[in-house]
Amino acid sequence: MLPLLFLSTLQGAVNTDDVRAEIADALRDARSRSSLLLTAPPSGHDGGFFIADDPGDFRLDFSGQIQTRYLASWRDDSGGVDPFTPGFQMRRVKFNLAGHVFDESLRFKVTNEYSRSSGSGSVSDAFIEKRFDHGVSLTIGQFTLPFTREDLDSSKRLLAVDRSLVNGEFRLERSQGVVLAFGGDDRKAWLAFSDGLQSKNTDFGADPTDWAVTARGEWLVTGTFGAFRSEAGASDAESSVRLGGAIHAEERGASAGDAGGRLVTWTGDATAAGAGWIAFASYVGRRNDEPAGATFTDSGVTAQLGVWATEDVLPFVRWELLIPDGDRAGDSKTNALTAGANWYLHGEALKLTIDGVWLVDGAGHNDLIGASTGEGILAPGAGDDEFVLRLQAQLLF
Repeated sequence: MLPLLFLSTLQGAVNTDDVRAEIADALRDARSRSSLLLTAPPSGHDGGFFIADDPGDFRLDFSGQIQTRYLASWRDDSGGVDPFTPGFQMRRVKFNLAGHVFDESLRFKVTNEYSRSSGSGSVSDAFIEKRFDHGVSLTIGQFTLPFTREDLDSSKRLLAVDRSLVNGEFRLERSQGVVLAFGGDDRKAWLAFSDGLQSKNTDFGADPTDWAVTARGEWLVTGTFGAFRSEAGASDAESSVRLGGAIHAEERGASAGDAGGRLVTWTGDATAAGAGWIAFASYVGRRNDEPAGATFTDSGVTAQLGVWATEDVLPFVRWELLIPDGDRAGDSKTNALTAGANWYLHGEALKLTIDGVWLVDGAGHNDLIGASTGEGILAPGAGDDEFVLRLQAQLLF
């Protein structure tokens, strides 16, 4: 009798409406949490980290690059230079944000890179790209000018530790402007209007260039463009041949350290790849007309070959010739030989590269050759020769 009386009293003390309300709130909360889990935006790693909305209209990619090196230089000691210089270098440290907004046709990229000498950060690439039908796109912002093939190949996918000395001398590098591109199964073309060569991160009025135009075209003779995604090719690449050419012209006003004038530069290149090998050759020329009447026409030639030894190891060799104008004070032609190998631990994402660069003759008497720590060259003063040993580890994430 007493237990029944107790239960009756307890039931009367609890408001059944309150209990039902608490249960309903708990169920709503559970449904809400379940819905949030089901509609969480897709994210992960598909070659780079990314986050996107479920329909795929918006996507943000995060990626980065680290290249660290050990360098050792032996130089002719004439001219009072130190004949042996070793040391480490953070060649490239980059962080990239890229993706698309509203739909996949409106793309963007922002790259921040850090100086190898000071560690300070600066903008490398920053552009908006609109893609249209039939392989047409329009890009505005700061980007690599479409000139030498080596510059258009990403630093992530180089065959040697770094690009050639010829490319280092004749490259246009990055600029601010607009570029119209056309693409197809067997041809590509670019037309750019910009602030001119090597004018990245310059403010309005600070760059002396009045106008600059760059045009480049590429033709696929046979095979696919995919065979040339990397300078290394691929061990199972389809036999392919690509031809390319470009011209750039600009007019510059006088500024500090620059007499101004007109510059015209041109290049042509050929790349061939097959199962287990890839070959590349290029020629580049430049004519610089200064207001004072001095005119210099310089040129350079590059040829390189890579042959896969195994599925993970790729030896290579490269030859270069830098040809200064005969009216320059330092007009000696200079040969450069590079040989080495790549070891792909996880493809391009984790690889080790070792090579040696030998400036064979006349380097100290060639006005086109100066210290270029990016390529690991310190220049041999008044001497003739320099040999540089380069070891590099690369990580992409």
